[in-house]
Amino acid sequence: MQSAQESKQELQAAIRYAENAISSAKTTIESMEFRQEMAKKDYQKQTSLEVALEKQNHKLMDESVKLKNEIAKLKKENANLEALVQGQADDEQVLRDRIEGFRNENRSLLDEVENLKIELKDQREFDEEVRQGVNDFLDYLDTIGYERP
Repeated sequence: MQSAQESKQELQAAIRYAENAISSAKTTIESMEFRQEMAKKDYQKQTSLEVALEKQNHKLMDESVKLKNEIAKLKKENANLEALVQGQADDEQVLRDRIEGFRNENRSLLDEVENLKIELKDQREFDEEVRQGVNDFLDYLDTIGYERP
């Protein structure tokens, strides 16, 4: 059998082994508790971040909807303005066409005025020649002694 001394040493070795195991287990438990605490904090941070990001996402989605509505409104307004501009361009073309018609009519009238001036000048020259002819004829009648009634 073993001696009491050996049994005592074995027991002390077993106790040291058990104390080391307990100490190691305590360290492991502390490490696990620390990790669990860190994991909780990380989870809380992540959850807080997710909540903040979710709020920001909703805010951005609302802003996006507002901007899309504003874009649609501006597109409609732009289409109306384009239609107005096209209408004004059409009106401008109508006016340009009318102006060109007036210019052509004016040219025709100016040509007619020039022709009338030439015709008037010719008529005056003709009238002057007729007057001169009548005067010459009257002078001739006077020279031959014809008495006028």
